Amino acid sequence: MSALLERAGILVQQSRYADAIKTLHQHLYEHSTDTEALYLLALCYLQIDDYKEAEEVIENAQSISPNDDRFFYLKARILADKKDYRKAGEMIAEAVSLNPHMPHYYGVWSQILLLQRNFTEALRKSEEGLSLDPEDQLCLNMRSHALYNLNQREDAFSGLRTALEKNPENAYTHANMGWKYRNPGSTMKR
Repeated sequence: MSALLERAGILVQQSRYADAIKTLHQHLYEHSTDTEALYLLALCYLQIDDYKEAEEVIENAQSISPNDDRFFYLKARILADKKDYRKAGEMIAEAVSLNPHMPHYYGVWSQILLLQRNFTEALRKSEEGLSLDPEDQLCLNMRSHALYNLNQREDAFSGLRTALEKNPENAYTHANMGWKYRNPGSTMKR
């Protein structure tokens, strides 16, 4: 791994996406077919909501590596953000068919199904992801959303408490718990 690619990875972990983008472009100047760098670059553009750039990078990457599941995953995220849930579902299904061992993909699939108000299937997908990694935070949160919307609220809160025990620093899980407590229909005890 080049020093530039390693630096870019650290910048992405620090959420310094603009700096990571500059560093990745420097790396790609000499290594234009490096799919790891292209993945990080597309991810950075996605994180700053520059879908046009992200899509261009993904197209380029898929011309180099057409069966790389990561790029179908990124396409699914972009399409979900654009509210094209049908196509987003197709893309995440393709990512899962290429790599069925990524629990996070099931969490994204569950999230897309939740946005379509298909709570039963969303629950099933989140549980598929949890069967691969019982501590996957996205799957735990999506499972909670599905259970809550299926009026299985005690199970929803129990799952969130478990998620917080496993990762007490996860801001999304805290927000998820807070929104559920805030709901006037909630009778859950803290």
